[in-house]
Amino acid sequence: MTELTSPEVAAAVAVENVKKVIGGPGSGRGGYRPGSGRKKGGFAKRTQDTMQLADELGINPVEFLLRRMHDQSLSMKDRIDCAKAAAPYVCPRLAAVENRVTVTKSHEETLDDLDD
Repeated sequence: MTELTSPEVAAAVAVENVKKVIGGPGSGRGGYRPGSGRKKGGFAKRTQDTMQLADELGINPVEFLLRRMHDQSLSMKDRIDCAKAAAPYVCPRLAAVENRVTVTKSHEETLDDLDD
């Protein structure tokens, strides 16, 4: 066993012992590691498998919903539910529009102009 000569040496030895116990860099205990994780824009394996199966079977969920929406044998409630589910993929949402108007005449003046 080595003899400790100063508090700094004792602290350094203690830190090294702790690193051995809990693990140092690369010990697999989490944290950021360059190049790790799924690449941007990539899909999980399960999602890739589902997309491939849908392509092979020729299934398009939006087309399915639209067909069911036009199916007269279904109840109106079910057809409306299909329409609600398909709507976000078929019709874009209307955005709020801001309208800035500068008023130069009063409404009485505008009415008087109409009479002329």
